[in-house]
Amino acid sequence: KGEWPKTIVPGESFIVRGIFKKPRSAKAAGLFDYGKYLAEKQIHLIGSVHSALLIHEIDSVPDQGAFAHFSFFIEKTRTVISDYLSATLPETHAALYQAVLLGDRSKISKDLLDAFKRSGVAHILAISGMHMALLGFFLFSLFYYLSRLSTRLMLTTNARKLSMILCVGPLLFYTLLAGSNTPVIRSLIMSLMFILAFCVNRPKSHMTILAAAALIILIIDPLSLKSASFQLSFAAVASIVLISPRILSFMPSHQAKFETQRLHNLLIRRTVELIVITISATIGTMPLLVYHFNQLSTVTLPANIIVEPLICFWALPCGFLAVPLMFIHPPLAEAVLRFGTWSLDIVTNYIVYLSTIPMSVLWVPDIHLAAMILYYVSLLLIISSTSKQIRVYAILTITVTLVYFVFPISGLNNKLRTSDSVSFIDVGQGSSSLLQLAGGRIVLIDAGATTTPGFNCGEKIIAPYLWSQGIGRIDDIILTHADADHYNGISALLERFRPSRLWIPKNQSDKPGYHSLISNALKHRVTINYPQDGIFISDTFSKLSVINDPIHEVKQGKSFEISGTDNNDNSLIVSLKTRYFTILFPGDISASKERTLIKEERALDHDILLSPHHGSSTSNSPEFLKTVNPRYMIVSARTGDNKLFPSATTRASAERLGITILTTGHNGNVTVIGENGGFKIKTSAKRE
Repeated sequence: KGEWPKTIVPGESFIVRGIFKKPRSAKAAGLFDYGKYLAEKQIHLIGSVHSALLIHEIDSVPDQGAFAHFSFFIEKTRTVISDYLSATLPETHAALYQAVLLGDRSKISKDLLDAFKRSGVAHILAISGMHMALLGFFLFSLFYYLSRLSTRLMLTTNARKLSMILCVGPLLFYTLLAGSNTPVIRSLIMSLMFILAFCVNRPKSHMTILAAAALIILIIDPLSLKSASFQLSFAAVASIVLISPRILSFMPSHQAKFETQRLHNLLIRRTVELIVITISATIGTMPLLVYHFNQLSTVTLPANIIVEPLICFWALPCGFLAVPLMFIHPPLAEAVLRFGTWSLDIVTNYIVYLSTIPMSVLWVPDIHLAAMILYYVSLLLIISSTSKQIRVYAILTITVTLVYFVFPISGLNNKLRTSDSVSFIDVGQGSSSLLQLAGGRIVLIDAGATTTPGFNCGEKIIAPYLWSQGIGRIDDIILTHADADHYNGISALLERFRPSRLWIPKNQSDKPGYHSLISNALKHRVTINYPQDGIFISDTFSKLSVINDPIHEVKQGKSFEISGTDNNDNSLIVSLKTRYFTILFPGDISASKERTLIKEERALDHDILLSPHHGSSTSNSPEFLKTVNPRYMIVSARTGDNKLFPSATTRASAERLGITILTTGHNGNVTVIGENGGFKIKTSAKRE
């Protein structure tokens, strides 16, 4: 969590004492499998260091060769540039310059990065073909100007070809400096092939060059084919090459001969071309954006029209000019950078404004692979077919497919659901349960986990799982307990799934995170209720009831008073009863609360029990387990060396009573499915 020691720079050797473990692999549908991703890169362990005191430099190490020294030189240069930007510019400006010059988006605040994503212009922050084209143009102009100063060179060589060849070295160096990711390598290969074609007087086919770039990348790294970066990068360029000319050919303003000496005519033409390029790239990448990120920006066109020129033709040239000046004349470099920050201010204010517009982004469930294939086949037919009838059918097909992307049929399937299912989601050390009830009601009970800073289980785990189930809207979210490992993922779900109601326990917490959750719920116009002792959600075939709290509806406004004490025994105890099974969700209640419920002779008998307090020994008393008498007990907890969840005592009590324990950390998602007058249990890790 601390700062990296400033004395250790790329190329220095050091020894570190850390704690290593195997990365956790996803066991549920729709989740990014971090363990598999690292294994593909030959990384099998991840580690953490608790203090900078455990990091020590090594004075002497064996020589590592010329290649290692060169790679360290690249990294040192990258570090020097990054440090100069951080020391010279305000934090936001420095972070944006580090992104557009070095491809490092780690310093951009999460809110600002989300604003770029919501506005559909996050690609501007990645090194791409535009960077290479601009840098190549500047380098060629410089070399061509210098070559014309020499009469001998002008008489003995082709100054244009010589200038092109001289661009190769700087472009290679910049590729390494920018991190050598897929879009950068693709841009480099296309630039080199363009230069080669120019120098040997061969015609330049954009699609041939693009295909060659893809082939070379796949030969080097075949697994990059399935990465979002590879797919989006090549789909965007291919769409621009194939679609833009056809759209422009139908525009009278583009067919007309502009008088280029008139500035307003030139601006109109360039604006039209920018709009068409943006539309073309959006058409080509839309299914991939939905497939990988489950979102579509509705403001991408106005965002790109303003942001692309400001970044690419103002901030970026200033950055390119400032980089060499950092090593030659730092004060001049600072002046150039600060001139470029004017455009960054305009961009950030504009992007933040667009991102706050209601419905600026549409969150949609997963789409089927067959729909993507149908979309792209139809698109190719529209572009390439000479038959008017085939084009008409292709346009109708692609229109239907687009409607499916935004309003997937899976949502209708949920409404037509005739059986009930409950999924205990593997969120790690936390709790989240998804109820998909007959008739289409979707209810989420809790959504939280103990995680590292910057990782939100609602955004990274729960939302992808819901989308994989075809869920685009939640009816109710029930929070059983005001602990972060029960609620810290809810805020991320409020906008993505637009729940109608949030049910919370009456006795609350004064934790800042909990206040933030309530504020976000009010901001998104979610009705907040305290459920009463008894049934509070009732459908034809299922009922949700609370065993322990009176009702009160929170007045909707900008804020409301939070009062009461926060302890585990304030948890809502929720009972679900369907035609096929019953489940008890007791939150984090302690053994003391369990005894009180037994003494009050509450109706505790259920088929399935979500283990109180994640299977802790402070809960799950033998008397309580005997009274509930479940066939299955689900423990929502991370497994590993920690034996507290579930505890040995809890395991022993369950074994004596003949209760089958399933743990999300071991079994993955545990799903209860009602059928044939009873139910069955499925797990994502293995079948029980």
